[in-house]
Amino acid sequence: MKNNINSISDDIKQLLLTGDEKNIQLAFQLSIGLRGNYSDEVAQMLRKHLLLCFATGVEKDYFFETDSLDLSGVNLTNIPIDFGQFTQLKKLNLAYTQVSKIPSGIFDLAQLEVLDLKGNSQLKKLPQSFTSLENLQELSLEGLALTNDEINQIRHWLPQVRVTF
Repeated sequence: MKNNINSISDDIKQLLLTGDEKNIQLAFQLSIGLRGNYSDEVAQMLRKHLLLCFATGVEKDYFFETDSLDLSGVNLTNIPIDFGQFTQLKKLNLAYTQVSKIPSGIFDLAQLEVLDLKGNSQLKKLPQSFTSLENLQELSLEGLALTNDEINQIRHWLPQVRVTF
């Protein structure tokens, strides 16, 4: 049985190395069947395909236990990620992700210290719910189309947070 798992792990690795989207999806299907019984090398390779990990549940424990998540540049407009599941997150980078509203669960992240929303020009309104992020220390809002009144309001809501506009 162990040789069979090693063989499938090697197959997964080869499929991932091709860079072909269909092969990568097939690699994820094989990974699901192995239920985490693959090498650390394969796990690291799978984690590079973050959105497929979220969509399939592969390596979910790794991501849900991480304290830093960088999704910068990933188009999240059609990908529903409930960030509330990432209870250990201290740093979340959503720069240039094309979000048009604050994603689900962000305000449930009690440990969050750094949030980067830079470059999301589609993000038009920021809710007062930011005040629920009691550990927030840094918030990047560079490149958002905010009015002076909105900027002042955010500064009023978050007087202890270093906010960059």
